[in-house]
Amino acid sequence: MKTIIKGRWAICIIWILAAVVLTIVQPDVNAILRDRGQSALGEDSSSVVASDIVKKMETTKGASDLIVFFNKDKLTDKQKTEIKEALQEMRDNNNELGITEMIDPFSMPEAAASLYSEDGTTLMVSLKVDKQNKSVNDLVDLYKAKLNNVSAEHYLSGEDFINNDYQSKSEAGVEKSAVLTVLFILVVLIIVFRSIITPIVSLLGVAFAFITANGIAAQLIDKADFPVTSLTTMLLILILFGIGTDYNILLFSRFREELAHGKSVDDSILHTYKTAGKTITYSIITVLIAFAALMFAKCPIYKSGAVVVIGVVMLLLEILTLTPFIMKVLGKKLFWPSKNVKGHKESKMWGGMAAFSSKHSIISFFAVLIIILPMILFYKESLSFNLVGELGDSSPSSKGFNLVSEHYGAGQMMTTTVVIENKKALDKNESLVVIDNLTDNLKKISGVEKVSSVTQPEGVPIKDFYLGSQLDLLGDGLSQSKEGLKQIYQGLEAAQKQMGTNQFDETIGALEKIADGLGQTDSYMVSLGDLHAFYMPEQAIESENYQQVMKMFLSENKKITKLTVVLKDDPYSEAAQDTVKKINQVLKSTIEGSSLSGAKYGVSGTSATTADTNDVLSKDLQRTAVIVIIGVFVVLFLLIRSVWTPLAIVGSLIGAYFTAATAMNAIFIDIRGLEGISSFIPFFAFIIIIALGVDYSIFLIMRFKEYPDMPVGQAMVMACKHIGGVVMSAIIILGGTFATLIPSGMVLLEELAVAVIVGLVMLCFILLPIFLPASMALPDTLKKFTPSGDKKKR
Repeated sequence: MKTIIKGRWAICIIWILAAVVLTIVQPDVNAILRDRGQSALGEDSSSVVASDIVKKMETTKGASDLIVFFNKDKLTDKQKTEIKEALQEMRDNNNELGITEMIDPFSMPEAAASLYSEDGTTLMVSLKVDKQNKSVNDLVDLYKAKLNNVSAEHYLSGEDFINNDYQSKSEAGVEKSAVLTVLFILVVLIIVFRSIITPIVSLLGVAFAFITANGIAAQLIDKADFPVTSLTTMLLILILFGIGTDYNILLFSRFREELAHGKSVDDSILHTYKTAGKTITYSIITVLIAFAALMFAKCPIYKSGAVVVIGVVMLLLEILTLTPFIMKVLGKKLFWPSKNVKGHKESKMWGGMAAFSSKHSIISFFAVLIIILPMILFYKESLSFNLVGELGDSSPSSKGFNLVSEHYGAGQMMTTTVVIENKKALDKNESLVVIDNLTDNLKKISGVEKVSSVTQPEGVPIKDFYLGSQLDLLGDGLSQSKEGLKQIYQGLEAAQKQMGTNQFDETIGALEKIADGLGQTDSYMVSLGDLHAFYMPEQAIESENYQQVMKMFLSENKKITKLTVVLKDDPYSEAAQDTVKKINQVLKSTIEGSSLSGAKYGVSGTSATTADTNDVLSKDLQRTAVIVIIGVFVVLFLLIRSVWTPLAIVGSLIGAYFTAATAMNAIFIDIRGLEGISSFIPFFAFIIIIALGVDYSIFLIMRFKEYPDMPVGQAMVMACKHIGGVVMSAIIILGGTFATLIPSGMVLLEELAVAVIVGLVMLCFILLPIFLPASMALPDTLKKFTPSGDKKKR
């Protein structure tokens, strides 16, 4: 530290240069995110693999989008004419607009029935859009210009526009949160330190850490394909400014305390870093471990949270190098205009709670367990994957989507696709038999509304493609043949009578035998009339009409086929996910053992992606939670050199998380009526509560270790008195930092804010001042009930 103090000006210049250079060369992360998109699944996920196979079939490039026209009183003829003219202009300028395919009722009258809603209020136009080098915002402006003369309400929706609106809303939410965070921290620090300089200096130091970390992360995202999501920048801002301010409160409070003891500026800095600096180092290590564990996740969105590792490393460097520079240069002026350089006031509240819980450790310990255990044992996770639902009705794309869902059904709009890729062409009868069998098997699943395939393009069997129907036709022919033979037989009998001869006896006998045979064959054909066995002659397969069907359901090389499945339930619902699992089972059992047993197959679409995502997120949470808990426990064990106290701290953190999770369910599901918690929030809430909650535990334990000669209970009371005010100030700042997410207008950010705030409140008022002192005093209390009754000190 002495070397750092001596070389402080060089260190300051290096930080300034690093911040400037990284800012100048920093790529636009938001532009990269828009171009790359974000996915919760890796490339090896079954629904992603199936989706890639489907893309091989597509003859036109681009994402699937929609234009939705609406009039609550029914679309008028005038409006339909306006729409027709606007669509024609768009078709004429399709290259400029990036439209590679358009399905509308004017150019394709045969599709009108499926594009107009039954009540006539809504018209849906399907587009394939290849953005090329244009942004979605550019396309929005171009499309609006072409639709300017349409008097009916109209909305751009679908993949491109929903993702763009979501990204735009996320960016706006993050920007608003960043401004509110800075203002909030300024106000709180002014109140805590009664100073104008301290808050500015604190924010300036954290800002350097954020700028450099953000610049490094942007380069990794751009050059090394590091995962990026709409949460990346937000996490960096919240975590760095939240814990960075907390650490500065701890450092500056201890620095002020040392100055109050009459020490020089240099000695005060040295002692501050020997005590509070060591505490912060241990705290940052636990935060680093928690977020580094995200690299073991399979979900790219979870992996993107590992960017916080870069942030906390830069924050540690800033605290160890730039903050001492600030302390040395400003000295007591750091707290101007306040002339009071005394340390943080003792916390009577924390001291009182710690004294009670240490004295009555058994009662306090089990009382807290009684509160927490039901939340852990009876907590039920209910997730929502509905991106449109998170947007609400505030964006044009979500309004358009909701109109389509209401008037056509979400299942009809967001269909599920079953895909099969074979090594050989699928346009032969033996392959078509398997596909038809699969179509029938899928229809039997309770959650399936309709299945369309190459053998059943309209979703219903074509009678002429089955042996029963074909045998009926053959039987009709045989009946007609029998009638003809009967007429010949009767003619020969009449001629024989007229001629008075028996020369036709032999011929008539032969005809009788033939007629009898035909009669028996006809009867057999009738008995086979209900035979439901698919058979398509080569001639029928090669017919012009059926070749058109094949173009819809088979790839150009005929080796890939798709089946379109309409589900009965909302594609994002748990019921739809269960149906997709059944579809996968039926698909596997039908293909294996058939003539297509060597083929690749899978299920794609919103419901399939949601089901896979749910599975990946659940496994990631379990895997990462174990890694984080073990990592935190190891750091605490090395710090405290005991097993019981780290277990108590980890238990308290888990309790804080489940309290937060229960509160989220109560507020957003039970009270606000949402279908579930946004899919990524429980994971990030867990990581943040554990990583940041352990910080405050370390603050308390490190202060506790400064009183080695006192009994455990008394030492904990002293530690709580001295650190309580610092921790409460830090928790208020961190809680307030996350509270700035609430005005963002995004449900998932509101949920994250509520989770973190509730977890911090639980830590601040119950777990740290009551449960932890009770836990640490419990072993000595229990010894009183042993036969020896020894009262040992640590």
